[in-house]
Amino acid sequence: MSIRITRRKPLSHNVIKQVPGIIYQFQMLPDGNIRIPYVHDKIKDLIGVLPKEVTENAHLILNKIHPDDLPPLFDSIKKSKETLLDWEYEFRIINHKGQERWVRGVSKPERLKDGSFLWNGYILDVTERKKWEQEIDETRKKYQGYFENAPDGLFVMDEKGFIKEVNPAACNMTGYNNSELVKMNLKDLVDFENSGNNNNLFEKILNSGNPIENLRLKNKNGNYLWIRLLTTGLHGNYFLTFCHNITQRKKNEHILENQLGFQKLLADISSGFVNATEDRFYLTINNTLKHCCIFFQADRSYVFEFADDYKSMTNTYEWVMPGIEPQILNIQNYDVSRFPWWWEQMQKKKQINIPDVQNHLHLSREEKEILLDQDIQSLLSIPMINNGILIGFLGLDRVKEKKGWAENEISQFNVLAEILSRVFAKQRAEKALKKSENRYRLLAENARDIIYRIQVKPDFYYEYVSPSTKDVLGYGPEAYYNNPDFFAKIVHTDDSIKLENIFRKPEFFKETVQLRVFHNTGKIVWIELKNVPVYSAQNRLIAFEGIARDISALKHSEERLRELNFQLTEKTEALEILNSSLEQRINEEVEKNRNLDHMMALQARQAALGEMIGNIAHQWRQPLNLLSLAMYDLEDTFEYQELDKKYMDASMKEIHGIIQQMSQTIDDFRNYFKPQKEKTVFYAREAVNSALDFMSPYFVNAKVKIQKDLPDEVKILGYYAQFEQVVINILKNAMDSVLNFDPENRIIKVKAALHDEENSYVEIMNTGNPIKEEDITKIFDPYFTTKPEGEGLGLGLYIAKIIIEKNMEGKISFENVRNGVRFILICKNGEKNKNK
Repeated sequence: MSIRITRRKPLSHNVIKQVPGIIYQFQMLPDGNIRIPYVHDKIKDLIGVLPKEVTENAHLILNKIHPDDLPPLFDSIKKSKETLLDWEYEFRIINHKGQERWVRGVSKPERLKDGSFLWNGYILDVTERKKWEQEIDETRKKYQGYFENAPDGLFVMDEKGFIKEVNPAACNMTGYNNSELVKMNLKDLVDFENSGNNNNLFEKILNSGNPIENLRLKNKNGNYLWIRLLTTGLHGNYFLTFCHNITQRKKNEHILENQLGFQKLLADISSGFVNATEDRFYLTINNTLKHCCIFFQADRSYVFEFADDYKSMTNTYEWVMPGIEPQILNIQNYDVSRFPWWWEQMQKKKQINIPDVQNHLHLSREEKEILLDQDIQSLLSIPMINNGILIGFLGLDRVKEKKGWAENEISQFNVLAEILSRVFAKQRAEKALKKSENRYRLLAENARDIIYRIQVKPDFYYEYVSPSTKDVLGYGPEAYYNNPDFFAKIVHTDDSIKLENIFRKPEFFKETVQLRVFHNTGKIVWIELKNVPVYSAQNRLIAFEGIARDISALKHSEERLRELNFQLTEKTEALEILNSSLEQRINEEVEKNRNLDHMMALQARQAALGEMIGNIAHQWRQPLNLLSLAMYDLEDTFEYQELDKKYMDASMKEIHGIIQQMSQTIDDFRNYFKPQKEKTVFYAREAVNSALDFMSPYFVNAKVKIQKDLPDEVKILGYYAQFEQVVINILKNAMDSVLNFDPENRIIKVKAALHDEENSYVEIMNTGNPIKEEDITKIFDPYFTTKPEGEGLGLGLYIAKIIIEKNMEGKISFENVRNGVRFILICKNGEKNKNK
């Protein structure tokens, strides 16, 4: 068999720090070669060889195995490979001091995808146990021929078991004196019937000549001893029975089995966490809890984690034995104040072992009730601590019996709690790191700007260029990686000196530089460079990190912005002329038709229009301010190098929207006297939002809060522009009303909904003073206003009533509510009546 040298596979030493023995991995490749991917540092103490040396040359450890044990050792490995059963074997090694040591190996095999086999396990030094077994054997032989001085109890009996003679050791063992024992039968002392369910065990002892282990002897005090019996025939029908007290050995074996079992448990758990992927973390934790339940003879094992404020705890993982009721769903975000004594101990980071919940002296009545409701008889809670911080606890419950846990069991369970604490802390840190790495990687890989790093010492080359260079310049990152001078070659010749200054003159290191660069298609792209120098520990420049931003849109938009400014000036002048003309026309029409009853509706519309023009005249100043601010914002954004195409497009869209709105307003006023010929179906949400947008500057200045409930499905059949004007009139009155309140209580609520199958409704409610009783009947009358003289024409609500009730065949009403007024507009349901 040949040895292949391979690289060591990294394992988490933090997880297996508490594991007794030596954790290792042994791999058999498909071609028969072997390797040791991993071995713990403790191997140096055993054979005097460093782990790295072993992983690089497996012969170093194989050469330490006793020559006589090497062939059967590989036979046992071969058998484990063929059966995939756990491998256990004891063999001798010769350590670096020339001493012979016995070791016991335990591992679990698994078949890997490449056809090789991997064993995860541990090696334990069992030299002392071997010596102890050898001494027991030598002692038995040494005193076998001595009767009186034999340490074992010797019984001379007949074929039926009646005792004829005993030695002093037998008396000491049983507690009976010689005269008492010779009147008894060996069956009175030894429990043959319940030992292995073998009713013929006594006859087997007489006839087999082999020692019978694990029998129980009841002494005079009623206590049971574990014994081993060996019977040999004497002359006649008499037999000599050697009775060896193995009680202490049984205890030692139990302790050793417990230790070995715990070591195996640690090995299994450690192996699980070493090989666990992120998506299998939950299963690995649950498997660990399962092992805990079985090993510590519990009915339920679990993990709780505390909230950051330590006011609650959540059962995040749980495993229960068959037939036991799970509790994990019942204990989520549980208030820790309901466990006053328990929580006090946990805050002090104390282990909590409660053998009897019902009769515990310190648990409060509520604590007992909560635990007993879960059928908990006994419990063990071990704090989980990481870097001195309490993060949760690991727990065990016994449901079927009242029985606490021994000190050694608590110590072992505490080791597991420490391992899980590190595992949880590591898992949280890995999640946070992965999230951070993904976030920054996502930003770099998806950034519209070109992000780069240039190494200048000892050699000049591009260490990283983001993929966005393909979108900006038409060249992929490979172009830079393959040729460090690539960027300099595509820079416009008139701007080459700027590029040279960046890398050669320190005063230009942090300067923002604008360059013209040739795109892969031949067109010119304006690029803005911003660099950050990177220095070594010796304060020497070693690299640049920077961002290259495409500012072509900015450059191309400057001319467009000047054109828009010119158009804006023209629109403003036209708007002022139209304002003067419309105001004059309205005044003439109002004066001309004031005395004509049959023209009241037209008069009302003209008067309302006059009021609206007054509002619009004020409103036009706000868009002009907004346009001016937008221009200054573009200038500042460009000055601070924050202007990109996306920001420019958004600003241009906003400017176009303002100009379009102003232009549309002019068109609306021009066509105001031209009634909309046909009704249309429109969304209440769009008309109301348009009115709110129109009034928005007023609301901002007056510090009025708007609350909206405008579902998408509400439609209205009618005249869109007229309905919008109704909403504006009501909103204007609502705003004037809320001004009587302090800014915190200036609220206007707008809601749209279906009134019934035939009708939709819009509700506008505002805080403010209610309508006086004497004004209620006059509120919709023409020329009625509660405002001071000169501030209102008194036609807004009159016009609203005509539009809603006459033109749109609806209903307008109002009512005083607590601390305000509510207006209700009922209109035809657009969805129901669209074909009428």
